[in-house]
Amino acid sequence: MEGRPTRPAIRIVRRKTLDAPPSRAVAALAAKLLEAAFAGRADAPGALAIELVGDREMPEAKARVFGLRVQTDVISLRYAPVPGGPPGGEAEIVVNAERARQEGAKRPGGEAKEFALYLAHGIDHLTGADDATPPERRRMRRRELRWLGRFAGEVDALRTGH
Repeated sequence: MEGRPTRPAIRIVRRKTLDAPPSRAVAALAAKLLEAAFAGRADAPGALAIELVGDREMPEAKARVFGLRVQTDVISLRYAPVPGGPPGGEAEIVVNAERARQEGAKRPGGEAKEFALYLAHGIDHLTGADDATPPERRRMRRRELRWLGRFAGEVDALRTGH
């Protein structure tokens, strides 16, 4: 697309006290995931904000967006393009980094893979994918795991910070 940046602007917002993967590694993986998720599509967001929160903040974020004060792992929001804004509009993903650390300690692949899965799931939702039914959830999970397999180096960088 003419005049469109090859990669969206990605901004990471985090609390200083939150134990979360390095911002540079999160942004690098998010860029790759966006590229894969929106391949061949003209509707990719031109800007993405990724907010890293903990268990205390996530229910508040969920209540602001959905009116439900419950715990969750990731929230995705898409905003329509506005005049003067980035082509494709803006998007926001809120990732519960604390939950990824807790759940990842119990699962193969550890904390980095769990965090990457939350990020991939959030980006999958930005494409319009839905997980309201078991078959939809399975399709999304297969797609997300395929992406993470392709970007194993970026997933590993979440762990190492390199």
